[in-house]
Amino acid sequence: MAISRFRAAGGFGQSMNYCFREKASIIGGNLVPLNEFDELERDDAKQVIKDATDAFKLTEFTNPGIQKNYYHVSISLAPGEDLSDRLFSEMAYQHAAGIIALSERPELADQPGALEVEIDRVREEELSRYQMVVIRHTDKPHHHIHYLQSRVDLESGRAIRSSNERYHAQSVMRLLEDRFQLQRGQNSWDKKQPEAEKKEVREYQQKVADWLKGDIQLLQQLEHCGELELGAFKVARKPKNVEL
Repeated sequence: MAISRFRAAGGFGQSMNYCFREKASIIGGNLVPLNEFDELERDDAKQVIKDATDAFKLTEFTNPGIQKNYYHVSISLAPGEDLSDRLFSEMAYQHAAGIIALSERPELADQPGALEVEIDRVREEELSRYQMVVIRHTDKPHHHIHYLQSRVDLESGRAIRSSNERYHAQSVMRLLEDRFQLQRGQNSWDKKQPEAEKKEVREYQQKVADWLKGDIQLLQQLEHCGELELGAFKVARKPKNVEL
């Protein structure tokens, strides 16, 4: 199972400083050469971070209007799973290509076959236009990587669209789990609601139903506000400014 943590960020140097540390290795990307932190003198390791941060200024110069100009993504494998550095970095490349592909063609999120084809095309034809570094950590029992990827196409100056990016990140991850023969994870929107939370919701729904006692006008007002489904007495959340 590959778990993807995904966020757009600013301040590239801070993320680079966090990612490249003890028990970390640069295993891919186009910003700096491959390096293993623990094999470097401390000053040399600091220089690698500085070189990557300085190189990333090309992204900042190409499109200075974007504050969150890169993605910080972490991908963790389930206990017992492993990928070589080559395969793990390739997974990062394909995940990044998938984010780019879905930003332009979001309908492919529901078309796995077509998305696979588009990921391969973007990986081959477009990904090199985005600055990126892939770093592997070995400080925990489970294998995991971080990758930092520019949101700016260095040729066109255009930024990857940010709409539904977290949804897209998970959709691509499910596809890559199959492609790299990893245990399939679960999308955040598919996770079951905890039983205790379900019970609390049911009790609150009944309390609201008893309180309303057939007040149709109030029912309609709540339904209009999206707080309640008329007739079913299903309450999504506590109505604002209502004390029971």
